[in-house]
Amino acid sequence: MKNTSPERVWAKSFPVAEDIERLLTELQRRRFTQEGITMLRELGTMSADVRLAVNLKRLLALNLKHPVDNVLTDGLTSEERCLLSQLDGALPQDLREIAHGLLNVHERWVMARAVAKYFRLAKAAHSSQVLPKLLDNILGG
Repeated sequence: MKNTSPERVWAKSFPVAEDIERLLTELQRRRFTQEGITMLRELGTMSADVRLAVNLKRLLALNLKHPVDNVLTDGLTSEERCLLSQLDGALPQDLREIAHGLLNVHERWVMARAVAKYFRLAKAAHSSQVLPKLLDNILGG
C-alpha cells in the first residue's frame, strides 16, 4: 500500500448520491481494498454537514501532532492519504474528485490556512497553562 502524497485534483465538495454510488460501484468493480470502500461508504452515508464536521475534526486533531502545511501530505490521516494515492492513476479524474469531496480535501485546505497561525502561536505559548502543583490533591481534598 503506497503512502505517497495523492495527486492534486479538484474536489467535488458535496457530491450527489448518484455520484457517490457511481464511485462505490467502480471501487467494488475494480476490487479495491474493503477498508477503502468502507471508509468512503461511511462518509457517503453521512449528511454533508456531518461529513464536513467529521473531516474538519480530523484535520484539527492532526494539527495537534504536526503543522499542516500541505493538506495532501499533512492534513489527511495516513489511511486517507493511502486511499487517495491508490485512486490516482486507477480511476478517472471525475471519480477521484468525488473521493476528494467525500474527504472534504478543499475545506480542509481552507481550514488549515485559517488556523495555522493560531496553532503556531498556541504551541509557542508555553506559559499559557496552569500546571498542577506536586502536592495538589494528595489528601483527596
